[in-house]
Amino acid sequence: MKKTIIFIILLLSITFLYSKYIEPNNFKVREYSVIASSIPESFNGYKIVHLTDIYYQNKDLTSIINKINELTPDLVVFTGNLLHNEFNKDNKDKLINYLNMINSKYGIYYVLGDNDQNDTFNEIINSTNIKVLINEYTLLYNNNYTPIMLIGLDNNLDIDKAFNYEENNYYKIVLSHKPDNYDLIENKNINLFLAGNSLNGQIRLPFIGAIIKKEGSKKYYDEKYYINNTNIFISNGLGNPKYDIRFLNTPSINFYRLYSK
Repeated sequence: MKKTIIFIILLLSITFLYSKYIEPNNFKVREYSVIASSIPESFNGYKIVHLTDIYYQNKDLTSIINKINELTPDLVVFTGNLLHNEFNKDNKDKLINYLNMINSKYGIYYVLGDNDQNDTFNEIINSTNIKVLINEYTLLYNNNYTPIMLIGLDNNLDIDKAFNYEENNYYKIVLSHKPDNYDLIENKNINLFLAGNSLNGQIRLPFIGAIIKKEGSKKYYDEKYYINNTNIFISNGLGNPKYDIRFLNTPSINFYRLYSK
């Protein structure tokens, strides 16, 4: 009995140390192929890097930035929560330098998360070449006359404004911080829906899955879904909002390659 208790204590201690000091400080690249007949041939092989929920305080992002640039993305997108709620303004210039190191052939786009609606965030973003989409869309071209659409949903959602365009057959990508927003636009003929917020549960257990289901990610919180011809990908992010603990859920960069069917 005594040996069993000692074993359980040892196991719990190792699990805690791993969750606190090892897993949160690593990251991986999750790569996906997205194949659809609606993707223009000119976008065949187009590469998108998806970042989210960095919750930056003072972490060294050099290895993350180097990996992003190594992937040579055509497009980089953020789905919110760049800053930790305890972000120290003294680290502002350091973060700006990191963001300006990102290389993206056709731009960097951002939709706001819960922690992004403040003056400090605005000062940082205004010192970069990142474009924030606030319930609006833009057309992306790649050596051809047929574009794809990138639509950004704000936390203060205005669906009519975001989808204020003439009906078309363009391939449509939606960025949203909160995955559960998908249900509000499922009739908009979206092809690819990218979100963050959920951290995929932050702590995951075998056979159970996500433990923490945040507001805005109560229904959709896992890595990917396919609903009504829409590919939904939810990045588990690169940081943690409060408790810097992860288990069976290594921080990640999502990397998509588009292919025309």
